[in-house]
Amino acid sequence: MNSLISNPINTPLPFSVSYGIINIQHSVYKDLPDLISLLTKDNLDQRRLVAVSSEHYPSMGEKWIKEAWDKVLNKFQTHHLGNGEVLKQLSKQAKGILSFKPIPAKGTHIKDPFNMRPVEVVSIHALAREQIKNIIVAKRENKIIGMGRLLEVEGSVEIVSLLTKREWRGNGIASKIIDELLVRSFVRPIYSFQVPEMIPFYLKRYRKRGDVKVIPFSRLPTALQRDLFYMNIFWGPYTILRID
Repeated sequence: MNSLISNPINTPLPFSVSYGIINIQHSVYKDLPDLISLLTKDNLDQRRLVAVSSEHYPSMGEKWIKEAWDKVLNKFQTHHLGNGEVLKQLSKQAKGILSFKPIPAKGTHIKDPFNMRPVEVVSIHALAREQIKNIIVAKRENKIIGMGRLLEVEGSVEIVSLLTKREWRGNGIASKIIDELLVRSFVRPIYSFQVPEMIPFYLKRYRKRGDVKVIPFSRLPTALQRDLFYMNIFWGPYTILRID
């Protein structure tokens, strides 16, 4: 299987599901400019969608990331976020992240580790065209107001690029996109990177479509261990859910 252009969403396509004035549907190639405009310049998902990055990122350092995780776990405990099992599994995942490999000193610049795969075998336009197959959008009056995407990374499938335009947030659009992504995908498990504070929400959301849990770091696929480690040392605490 070519990890660059695989298609984990079932065919036939396209489809459109109406929720009042909003349509949830499969994206098409002409949507690409609008999709990219939804993603910020520094967004990891944008780079995976359109280009291979040669950027470098600074490590936040071991002391900083350990203190950040201590704050997260303390918040879960004192504010009773989730249940005891969620806190236990978050603690295990954090321990795995922090011991995965030596954490570079604060300020050490590291070449972007997320796009090390060669893309010479396929043009950027072809890559974008193939990944469009795995994107579901929300539209109103034919304008994109939200999106979500399945991304295959070295044999594992992730939900990424889950975005809603600010003025449309709070209307359940992301939830409807999640539903369609999970219903229309033929693969399991599917993984979802999240900031820890959003774990209770996404556990509830994903549970409607499958068995979802925070799993120990050691049980993650190797590529996702790598990605989760670097996301943490660049941007602070991140965790990952698995939907079966």
